[in-house]
Amino acid sequence: RESRATPATPEPMAESARACYAMGSECFRLDPQMMPASRKRPATKAEQRKVSVERILDAALNRFVTRGYYSTSVDDIAKDAGVTKGAVYFYFESKGAVLLALLDEIEDLIIGGLMARLKAAGPTAQDQLVAAIHSQGAIAADRSKYLILFTTALVEFSGTDDPIEHRLRQIYSRLTDTLEAVVVH
Repeated sequence: RESRATPATPEPMAESARACYAMGSECFRLDPQMMPASRKRPATKAEQRKVSVERILDAALNRFVTRGYYSTSVDDIAKDAGVTKGAVYFYFESKGAVLLALLDEIEDLIIGGLMARLKAAGPTAQDQLVAAIHSQGAIAADRSKYLILFTTALVEFSGTDDPIEHRLRQIYSRLTDTLEAVVVH
């Protein structure tokens, strides 16, 4: 009987090998095309900025959802994103600015997705309501962390009169106004 062995997965590149490659040293002759996509360095400053900002926002989203805004430090976000604390502050003025950027994404996701589904739905109020429910259900299924962050941030910032609370209320009002228009339609 022949055994079916699965091909061995390559070991992660050692730190020394990464350092040699990053510095262009001749100590290892690594082909960048053979490296996993996550290991490739961005080709331009704009790509580097985009990757860094995405990593920071992803790390912040995960931390804010699991530990809450007030229990998360910029150090936590930087560590999880694999960047320095200075890099976080290079791209964002403050931890609040990181949350505000995530709230912009949440607004695009919730309101933008809802508006797109409503536009594509049939003309009746029932069609519109079904589209609205499907829109929110799709977000819950595919991007649940964003809904969790939105909900928990509403609780954490309730009554603070903070700019973040005002932004949360603005998004919430847009959502409820849109849904009320569907029901009244």
